[in-house]
Amino acid sequence: MKESVLGLPKGSLFPTVGKIINRIGIEIPRGRKAVCECECAGVFKEIAVLRPQMIPWLVSKGFLKAGICGRDCVFEAGLQNELLEIAVLPFGKNSDSAVKIAVFGKKSHLIDHPETIVFSEYPYLTAGVFKKAAIVPSDGATEALVEVVSQMHSLVYGVGVVETGASLQANALKIVKVIMESPVILIAKEKTPELEIFGRILAGALESEKHYLLKFNFAAASGKLEEIIKNLPAQKSPTINKLADGFFAVETVIPKKSAGGLMIRLQTEGATGILLTEINSLIA
Repeated sequence: MKESVLGLPKGSLFPTVGKIINRIGIEIPRGRKAVCECECAGVFKEIAVLRPQMIPWLVSKGFLKAGICGRDCVFEAGLQNELLEIAVLPFGKNSDSAVKIAVFGKKSHLIDHPETIVFSEYPYLTAGVFKKAAIVPSDGATEALVEVVSQMHSLVYGVGVVETGASLQANALKIVKVIMESPVILIAKEKTPELEIFGRILAGALESEKHYLLKFNFAAASGKLEEIIKNLPAQKSPTINKLADGFFAVETVIPKKSAGGLMIRLQTEGATGILLTEINSLIA
């Protein structure tokens, strides 16, 4: 691997990350090939799909120009002071919000005692919380830790990824301490203008999933255009162009959740040529 390589995470993050990458025009070939060619304006020439825990190390050693992984991977590797966060992508494994790395157990408070046992996906982070307890590294998923902790005595804790907390509640466990929140991040060893722009494009692709591009025409003679524009649920002032036939062409970005009701209202008020389209990236 060379410095022109972008590292993407395998596993549960890959479907969302892959979709974002595809939205901005970078195709990821299907199959089991770990490294594939890509073209991104000279910034990246290859993509490597790797275990997310490997990505911070490979970026720090210069094998990757940049990588996408959870913030937890950077902190667990102890590289938070060496690597730079170029962009933050606020989503988790199964939701639109960052996951939490948390201590959980049967008790609602933390007991750090020589007889305490902590099964952890994050031994390095866990050592910053428990100074006396026995820390047992675990390569399994958090769901497996939840099952183990729920069957043990009250001095046994788990440390893993918590998103909704539903599995904890189902097993009568509680979050004892949140160690950190872990959004998905774009990391690099050096910040360059090209990487910063690439990060904004990624964030824009994620944000664009919540919006539509709306276009419509409205008759100037109706006298209602100003009121229509005033009540549009748009992020910024819309683009308005006067047409030769006495109509105005209006173009704006709206939240998807308001699209249905807005289209009905626009047509009721006399708008024509209403066009609603998906957006691949939305950059402020």
